[in-house]
Amino acid sequence: MQNKESGVLLHISSLPGKYGIGTLGESAYKFIDFLASAGFSYWEILPLTETSYSNSPYQTLSAFGLNHYFIDYDLLIKDGLLNSRDLQGITFFKDARKVDYKKVFDNSNKLLSKAYKRFNKNNYDFIRFKNNDLYKKYAIYMTLKEKNNFKAWYDFKLEDRYYSKEVEEDVINNYNDRYNYYYFIQFIFLKQWNNLHEYAKSKNIKIIGEISHFLDFDSASLYGYSEIFNLNKYNLMNVVAGFPPDEFSKTGQRWGEPLYDWAYMKNTHYKWRKSRINQALELFDMVKINHFSGFYQVYGIPYRAKSNKEGSFYYGPGMELFEDINDKNIFASDLGVYSKDVEKFVKETGYPTLKTILLPIFKNKKIYERFYPSNLKEDSLAYIGNHDNNSLRGRIESLNEEEKLEVISKVKNECSLLNVEFIEKEASNSYLHLKIIELLLSSKAKYTTITMQDILNQGSVSRMNIPGIFSNDNWTYRFLNSDISPKIIEKFYNLNKKYNRINTKNFDF
Repeated sequence: MQNKESGVLLHISSLPGKYGIGTLGESAYKFIDFLASAGFSYWEILPLTETSYSNSPYQTLSAFGLNHYFIDYDLLIKDGLLNSRDLQGITFFKDARKVDYKKVFDNSNKLLSKAYKRFNKNNYDFIRFKNNDLYKKYAIYMTLKEKNNFKAWYDFKLEDRYYSKEVEEDVINNYNDRYNYYYFIQFIFLKQWNNLHEYAKSKNIKIIGEISHFLDFDSASLYGYSEIFNLNKYNLMNVVAGFPPDEFSKTGQRWGEPLYDWAYMKNTHYKWRKSRINQALELFDMVKINHFSGFYQVYGIPYRAKSNKEGSFYYGPGMELFEDINDKNIFASDLGVYSKDVEKFVKETGYPTLKTILLPIFKNKKIYERFYPSNLKEDSLAYIGNHDNNSLRGRIESLNEEEKLEVISKVKNECSLLNVEFIEKEASNSYLHLKIIELLLSSKAKYTTITMQDILNQGSVSRMNIPGIFSNDNWTYRFLNSDISPKIIEKFYNLNKKYNRINTKNFDF
């Protein structure tokens, strides 16, 4: 019998705690305990890199710099780098269920700068860490960003606006303290992360991380590696990434990030791109590569185009990039329906792919039938929905009577195909919610992920993100420790056991 696994999707930012955003501290350890006690095998998170103004983990200030918002202050107190007086008088949030990013931004650098002042700069491990060039462009860029009142690079003072060896030397020589500070927060992040990761291993919980495909225009990577992007001579974008019109957005989507110059990267044997994958494989047990189809083709829209329909496809490196990347702990992260040539490319890589059962259950299109739970293949990482979808309860509650009857009919049929009990007279919203979760777990998919919102049966107010719009509610979701009851733990332990997904196997690293 196939050894199947299940896990929970929850970003670090959504963990409970007293500092306004989830951190790598006590609540993260408690969450791992919850996963283990409920029979789950892995914790799935979103990209860990430093976020930009939108606070989206997919619009990041750096390909490599890790998000200092997640550094835990209690652990810094334990290390003697902060004390309780440093935290007095600080308001971290108004609503414990929502991240207030302005407060997090205002508080984080203030407190981490205090910790840095008390830190032993001659620490041997820190000195050795500063030789790691992976974080050098990040430290230079963030120092310049702070010097320029946290403006985007294109609004820097003219002498700072374009990266050069002279600019780099000026930062290191004349702003050395702040340059070292940004190395310090990476050093501390990795110390806290590695300790948490070791704890997860001790509980037999794997961590699935993710790499965002695109990078923000205002990023250390574009500033320091402008040659790898499709830019004009002023380092401005010729085209921006997006998605053509489809049933989810009839006008198409304009994401706004720059495209890569794959021809240039080919001449470097894709060194920069491979270093991103290697960093992720060191941080996580398994890695999702976001927008995986982008390595084959990307929809680009001319920067000044008035309509998203004016875009066209730009081709990437395809299999050439992955010829010597043999690590099998990689998932090709693409949700939805793609052309046959894209699907052929993904299949050739041999990586498991993502599937979401929301599509066939809540949409009446024949093209989605292969995503029914009964049709899922073993080499899948399957979801009900992910961070971009409404919660399952929210989706069910939005149905009118006719739509609900149709969903009930589909769920009943799938239950019959997968030998899952279904009692039609009990088809309340809560019952329907439970049965859809059971269908996912009962499928052949080796990996099945449930969002924390669906674990807790939370409604639309818990939605993590609405794609394609800028909203102060996006990426702010948090749960409370009190939301997890013994009944929830027992329920999911029994479900994981029933569908051969119980976490009993020890694994080697």
